[in-house]
Order: sequence, then C-alpha cells, then structure tokens
Amino acid sequence: MKEKLMKFFWGRYGIDPLGYAIIIISMVLSFTSSLLGGVSEIASYALWIISYVLLALEIFRMLSRNLYARRRENDKFMGIWKPIKKWFKLQYNRIKDIKTHRYFSCPNCKNNLRVPKGRGTITITCPVCKTKFDRKS
Repeated sequence: MKEKLMKFFWGRYGIDPLGYAIIIISMVLSFTSSLLGGVSEIASYALWIISYVLLALEIFRMLSRNLYARRRENDKFMGIWKPIKKWFKLQYNRIKDIKTHRYFSCPNCKNNLRVPKGRGTITITCPVCKTKFDRKS
C-alpha cells in the first residue's frame, strides 16, 4: 500500500506558499460562515461554499502534474506577497527598536536605513548607493 501511495504522489506538485494562503483563507471564510449562521443565512451559506471551493482548488493544485503552471501561479503570488511581508516586517522592527534606533529612507534609492538614536545630527551613508545625507537622530 505504501508503494502505491508513493507511486501516486510521484511527480505531483505538492504544497507551496500560495497553497498555505489558500488554506488559511478558506479556514477564515469557514469560521466567518459559522459566526454569521444566526445573523444571515444566505451570507453564511455563500461563505461556506466559497471556502469549500477554495479547498477543492488547493487539492487540485497539490495533486497537479503541471508543475510549470503551478510554479508560475506561485511566482505571481510571491511577487504580490513579498512586498507586503517586507512592509510588515519593517513595521515590526521599527516598533521593536523604537527606544534605541531611528529609521530613515535614502533619498536616492529609497532603501530603509537604521541608525542609533541620540547622536545629534549625523551624516548617513547609504550602503547600497553610497549617497550621503544629514539627518537628526
């Protein structure tokens, strides 16, 4: 039985970050559907159907043998997701470092730079484009 299962999954795409996102969205929609059950029957049913359609889509993606198409879908998703993730990580770091550091944006390349707080007016050199600019830390 184990060999038959291994043979079945050989060459299948599996799960990727887009798959995880689809599953999480489906779970959130299903949970929201259960919360809306007593308030709006039609909305609850519609969310329930959408959540199961998304799960079916993810199962299709996981079992697909068209690796090229699934990889393209995931690349498009990652092109959208990476800047969002980067922005949230920057906000988290800013909150974490609020007492010890300040963040500035390079006027030339827009790179985010972290400098120590309380040093007065300092000259900051961007490590990416080597532009120098003065800011008060």
